[in-house]
Amino acid sequence: MTIQQIADRLNMTPRAIRFYEEKGLLKPHRQPFNQYRSYTEADAWRLQTIGALRELDIPVEEIKRLLEELDEGAADEIAAYLNTQRSCLFQRWTELKQLLSGLDALLEQSSRGDGLDLDDLIQLAEREKRLKAARGTWTDRWNFDRLADKFDERLFSKEGYPVSGEQYEEVLGDVVTAIQAAPGERGLDLGAGTGNLAGRLVTKGAHVCAVDQSGEMLKRCKAKYPAVETKLGNMMAVPYFDAAFDWVVSSFALQHLNDEQRPLALQEMSRVLRPHGRVCIADIIFRDESHRAECVDRWRRRGDEARLRAAESRTYAYQSAVLDWFRGNGYVAYAQAFGDELLQLIVAVKRS
Repeated sequence: MTIQQIADRLNMTPRAIRFYEEKGLLKPHRQPFNQYRSYTEADAWRLQTIGALRELDIPVEEIKRLLEELDEGAADEIAAYLNTQRSCLFQRWTELKQLLSGLDALLEQSSRGDGLDLDDLIQLAEREKRLKAARGTWTDRWNFDRLADKFDERLFSKEGYPVSGEQYEEVLGDVVTAIQAAPGERGLDLGAGTGNLAGRLVTKGAHVCAVDQSGEMLKRCKAKYPAVETKLGNMMAVPYFDAAFDWVVSSFALQHLNDEQRPLALQEMSRVLRPHGRVCIADIIFRDESHRAECVDRWRRRGDEARLRAAESRTYAYQSAVLDWFRGNGYVAYAQAFGDELLQLIVAVKRS
């Protein structure tokens, strides 16, 4: 095929095709006697791939790298990149949706005759800036990709942290009992890690989706439980559309968020839940500030360095704050404590 023929076939311009060639994305055969380009079916497929990736807003430099990996047979790397791109797009979509909601509130205020002034717009802009910063400043200080291979071994040991392996299994069992997953339901495990909770739930006949920010953790999850659907993402920008799930669970993940990020995660859980959907969260959660101070003092006196380090590196939630959020957003909610009352199970049911 000539450049015009392949351009017509793929609904591209010759100029775009030449640009991709200049950037090293495409190397068509040149006829020896006149140096005219000659395009094959393989070139057509490659151009279609380039066009599809450009539609996904992927930069040309990244497309070149992805095509080189594809040429080397690394198809998994393409899937991993697209999964990352999908997660980023959902974060942008979440931010835009929240901004639109704020603008709608201002317009509604104006339509009621309450008036608008510059301060209203400034407050909206400041709020959006603050929320965007809360989502964007989360960092994986624990390097879960590196921990993935040994994660289960450590977790199920007697010295497992944040709880012993025996306690951990007991808590997961209680989450499964509390959520009451039914065959045919669609559920979400947020901060799923290697899928220990998701794997238990999928045996109940539910379609389980696992979301985690660590690609390596998700690889382990998929290897252990092939029936679980895995998606790269984080708790503050869940990579699914509204009302997609009958229930949401999360175990030992909320502790990795700070006080500003936690309400965003709860809001995302609520967004993806269907009417009358259920939430079950298991984690280390303090009753209140005085309970935290009491626990930290006890750990210091008995030299419990592991818990002290964890208390310094994590901003644990307060039971009252989580329950208040759910109850203030249309849920019936309760908490159940385990052992020394550090471990908490919070269950919430959406009213409508």
